[in-house]
Amino acid sequence: MSEWQKILEASPNRFVRGGYRELCRFGQTPETIKKQFCAAAPVFLATPYSEEVLVGGDWSQSRSRSQILAAQRESVRLTQVGFTVISPIATLGPLLHLPKPFGDLVLPDPLDPPAFRKWRAPLLDVCRIVVVPDLPGSSYSRDILDCVSAAIRRNKLVYFYGS
Repeated sequence: MSEWQKILEASPNRFVRGGYRELCRFGQTPETIKKQFCAAAPVFLATPYSEEVLVGGDWSQSRSRSQILAAQRESVRLTQVGFTVISPIATLGPLLHLPKPFGDLVLPDPLDPPAFRKWRAPLLDVCRIVVVPDLPGSSYSRDILDCVSAAIRRNKLVYFYGS
């Protein structure tokens, strides 16, 4: 049983606990996902962020850039096999690093779970599947678990890289 299977099996939400077996595919790669799913609609890329960018409770700019780069890299991998990718971190992340003249922009805060969940919900809704790459921090990311749970409740397929 994979780490994600254990996490989903322990979910307090009965729809997630029961639904993951039918909707989740484990041990995937961009290539295997493409063979199983020919997407006309975009795919949602769920990558870790909030737990990975905090150091002693403070936001780390360098760790943020590292997480954004990882999301962009995974977006490229999926794009190379023909998918259109929606990645909240690859999209929003660079905006968080804009210089001061743009500082008056009101952006969703990925470190504020309710606000970020509200912002990303329409992105998840337009996607047919969710992809969770095997990145450091993925298996304990509350954000990813929230996305996966929301996808299962919406009856969307979820593809996990790795074992």
